[in-house]
Amino acid sequence: MEDASSMSGEATLAGAHAALPGPEREVLAYAFVSGLGPQEIGDLMGLEAGAVVELRALGLLALGDALWGTRVLAHVKEDAACRRALCSGWGARPARGGCLPAREALARATAAYARWALRRPAPGLRDAVLHAAAGELARRRSQNEVDFVAASEDALVGR
Repeated sequence: MEDASSMSGEATLAGAHAALPGPEREVLAYAFVSGLGPQEIGDLMGLEAGAVVELRALGLLALGDALWGTRVLAHVKEDAACRRALCSGWGARPARGGCLPAREALARATAAYARWALRRPAPGLRDAVLHAAAGELARRRSQNEVDFVAASEDALVGR
């Protein structure tokens, strides 16, 4: 049986997660629940791998700010060198050169999120997420093909 403090912490993290912008939530779910890497997530979301790495880092920092009442994300957004350093690596230990407090906040938020996201995954959750992602990828590819055909037809008839 869980104690009240861990249940409260779980609810707080769930609330912070729910408050994230959609792309950050999606990246974190793919990364932590499904175990996908930046390239795979990028393919699913129609993004470059570097953008996925950045969304992951910024999402985790936003979670940390919400959980611990800090303002690390605002600092990282203002400090280009710090942002580049934090957003250059996938793991909890970003590339050298980043500001130490932000690196520590990212590592702390990564650990907290990983514990929460992987606490009790429902049976078949990973497969369900991957199945839904595959459907989304197929939908996006189909839409891209429709857009390409429409653009080609426009070009042929001189529209």
